[in-house]
Amino acid sequence: MPSLINSDLAAVSTGSGLYLYYQNDKSLHETYSADGKSWTASSTTVSDDLSDEGSPITAYYVKYDGSMDKKETIHVVYIDHQHTLREKAKVLSDGGEAQWVEIDVPDSLKKAPIETSTLASGVANDDTTYYSFQWVFFVESPPEEDIRVAGIIRNSKNGWVWEHAADLIEEPAAALPGTALANYVTTATSRVFLQDHKENLVQYNGGYGSWTSMLSSNPITYYLVSHESLTYTYTNLDKETIVSSDGVLISTPIAAASSNETEHPHVFYISRPTDSNTAAIQDYQGGTSTRIGGSYAPGSRLGAATLGCDTVYLFHKDTSSPLAISSEVFDGGSWKSNGTVVRSS
Repeated sequence: MPSLINSDLAAVSTGSGLYLYYQNDKSLHETYSADGKSWTASSTTVSDDLSDEGSPITAYYVKYDGSMDKKETIHVVYIDHQHTLREKAKVLSDGGEAQWVEIDVPDSLKKAPIETSTLASGVANDDTTYYSFQWVFFVESPPEEDIRVAGIIRNSKNGWVWEHAADLIEEPAAALPGTALANYVTTATSRVFLQDHKENLVQYNGGYGSWTSMLSSNPITYYLVSHESLTYTYTNLDKETIVSSDGVLISTPIAAASSNETEHPHVFYISRPTDSNTAAIQDYQGGTSTRIGGSYAPGSRLGAATLGCDTVYLFHKDTSSPLAISSEVFDGGSWKSNGTVVRSS
């Protein structure tokens, strides 16, 4: 089963297996691997109402899902052909071909993402105390307000209903139109990666009470968001440039995955081509970028997930077969080719 050249590659790790979600035609498909090497495509589609031009897709795993009877689940969030924010979920303990169920998105959020928005997601506090904090990020343009990256949250405090929680409001048009988004969440912090209007690859670092860079001390704005059940205060909203524009492809895809160093996730992007080097897949971690083998098909996306403690899988499209999905693997020491995940026919 081939995939669109510009299909999002939404990778999910359960700790003991990998799931990859991608688009072909108008359908959203799933493939699974227990070891990252051998992949089995699901016989059922997640959805059949995606856009012909490619729909934004993100997915996340929850071990203790308070929104679904505290069971082990996977959620897939996407924007359909009518540009409506949609969500599907399945309970993994149902086994085999578990049924996907539609999760209602509040009316106030269904049309919130702008036409060029991408999606990102993450989970924190996935334990038997909080039963998960679930996050989704997208770009929106509220009436009479500037374009911004919106963060919505679902947890026990808000009755498991999506609501705004952490919006990255900065100077107008600071985010590059159509920028990719990637999110990396731990219990203590949340990081959002995007490309700004100066074409730099930047990150925001924050928690549940504030968005503030761990490296920078240049506050951009201050604001308060109140809800019936929750009140969030955000101060010292900062961004940190992690890769300057001269090293980043314009409109680069972005993906992120955990590492064995909690504060230094892997962040994947495409380098800017030069007279001597073609555009290449890069792995940024802790201040250093490493080139990854495998070519980059122009206009394609990246996906990434970590299996176990430090085995990282990167999903991409190669120039030689852009309808297929290829993978690379990092074993803690170096990157290696990991073969084809989805074939071109």
